[in-house]
Amino acid sequence: RGARTRNRRIIANALEKNPDEPRFHFYFAGEAMAEADTTPDGPEKLAHIEVALLEYKRFREMLNDLTDDVYLATSRIAELNRMKGDYAAALEADMECIAIYPDWPDGYVGAAKSCLEIQDWARMKSFADMAARCTKPQTAASIEPMMANFTPLFLRAIANEELGNLDQALDDYKE
Repeated sequence: RGARTRNRRIIANALEKNPDEPRFHFYFAGEAMAEADTTPDGPEKLAHIEVALLEYKRFREMLNDLTDDVYLATSRIAELNRMKGDYAAALEADMECIAIYPDWPDGYVGAAKSCLEIQDWARMKSFADMAARCTKPQTAASIEPMMANFTPLFLRAIANEELGNLDQALDDYKE
């Protein structure tokens, strides 16, 4: 916890001195998201989510091209919206991810997660199916390895189970 507090002070100081540096907005958003993730449900958590959303959106507006970092920020915007229960906004951000890099799994996985929350099993299965077909992205950015293998199959298995496709669900769970 001490290192995290120190890092947040460094980032806040850097952001105050260099408000036009996109990277500092990205880092600050990540810290706000981490704080939201560890805060119990309530007004304080929602405030952290809103700060993170604002900073990720600010970061995206500061860049002129679609980069791996813009994709990652958009993916995190989707996740933050899921954290606050706004699944329509989460799906919209996931679709933006898919538009940026249609061969990366994160957008499809995120969309499947949103469909899970609203119990739209058919669309959940379709998004998980598309994610399962994606390969691991080639990037220097930090990626979640489970997005390209375990998570799509797990989500598809849940959707298949809910749709009554038990043999397919079992195959996915086994894999």
